[in-house]
Amino acid sequence: MPFSSLADIDSLTGEFASRTSEAAFLQHRQAQIQPLLGFTLAFCTLFYVAFALTDLAALGFGADFVSLLAARMLVALTAGSCAWLAYRRRLSVRAIRLAASLSEAVALGCFMLVATLRPAEFHWHAMSLAIMLIVVYLYIPNSFRNAAWLAFASTAFFLMLALRLGRMSHADVVTMSMLLVLANAFGALAARRFNRISREEYRAQTELQHAAERDHLTGCHNRRYLHDSLMRTGPRHAGLTVVLCDIDNFKRINDTWGHADGTKSYAALRACSAP
Repeated sequence: MPFSSLADIDSLTGEFASRTSEAAFLQHRQAQIQPLLGFTLAFCTLFYVAFALTDLAALGFGADFVSLLAARMLVALTAGSCAWLAYRRRLSVRAIRLAASLSEAVALGCFMLVATLRPAEFHWHAMSLAIMLIVVYLYIPNSFRNAAWLAFASTAFFLMLALRLGRMSHADVVTMSMLLVLANAFGALAARRFNRISREEYRAQTELQHAAERDHLTGCHNRRYLHDSLMRTGPRHAGLTVVLCDIDNFKRINDTWGHADGTKSYAALRACSAP
């Protein structure tokens, strides 16, 4: 993979600007991302369903409570199915992000129903939404853009509900709005920082691996790569042939002038012979 693309990290998202580099990074991290997705969705689903107790305490047993319980069960079904797939199937990067976005969208939609049917508690709802936004940005593996769109859209819709249904003073609405804006800003900045650090670590690891496996002058794979990647693979490379090439009398240059000048001479010769 060309290092020029690995060096290009988007300043807004903290992800690689090159789709090829980003796809390679995500494939490299898939063994860690997929179990994390399954665990986070299962953990969040457990608490999401448990909070049905607050619906019962606020509304009592009736039609509204049954509606909210059904919505929470829909969240459990959606996120639980995605968690099961993350644990039991090997998913593509696109499938992982689709599972994350779908689970988040259903959970946030259910939350808006909770806020609608319990309009006297918008202060508590705002606190709950702020926590959910942090989870969306930081804990459920997804692309930065998907997380940001879901977070901004849910924040705007919630504030619209608060203005229409919430019986709050003007100062309360302004304070709530500022706190949710702060939660979005903090979540986005933290997600961007995490994305950038993880990709810089991957870039450094890739560069070190390239330096360890290739000759710095020719860029060809070296003996270490041959031993690690070919000799240990067994019968698959039973018919492998290795061809060694040498430049006539080039050893005299190294012996006479030293390996540093020999390297320069070889580099010049290689540049002249390049098509």
